[in-house]
Amino acid sequence: MRIWFDIDDVLASTNSYILEKNNNVINWVSFTYDDRTEYFLMDNLSLWFTDYADTERYYEEVCGWEWDMNLPTINNAKKVIDYLKKEGHELFLITARPVSYKNFTIKWINNYFWSDTFKELHFIEEEGVTKWKICSDLWLDFFVEDWLHHAESISEIWIKVLLLEASHNKNIEKLPKNVDRIYDLSEVFDKIK
Repeated sequence: MRIWFDIDDVLASTNSYILEKNNNVINWVSFTYDDRTEYFLMDNLSLWFTDYADTERYYEEVCGWEWDMNLPTINNAKKVIDYLKKEGHELFLITARPVSYKNFTIKWINNYFWSDTFKELHFIEEEGVTKWKICSDLWLDFFVEDWLHHAESISEIWIKVLLLEASHNKNIEKLPKNVDRIYDLSEVFDKIK
């Protein structure tokens, strides 16, 4: 099977790491990954800031840090990916990360996974298209994602989407057709059978 994975908050524990590492930027802000109700981190910060400029400044200070190799994977990510690869599945990555993070992203992938683990890595910004467009052009069986927006659009082209539960999507009760919720990456094993 051909299985595509988003990177941030599906394989990499990105937003949790950003918040944990940088909550001390502004002393009175303590914001955890579980506090997120919106996908975009900046949209969540409006709970603490009434002025958008303050929110933007905080976001840049927090998220503008130099990416480092200590960015952990999501629980079970390495085990799941290694198993799927060993079983002969073709694995692909697609991300909405800015292209300026491309070199770091490749180093990070090679740090946690074998260099030949993934057949392709797509940056939607670099290609100037959406995840939907890439998925519609390339044949695949499953897509693992954490943002409902992408899950909905990709499911419309009859691709089975596994929506990894996250704080910003856990309150969504009715999922679109072709979208199944998973609570842990290890559930991918059962869903692809």
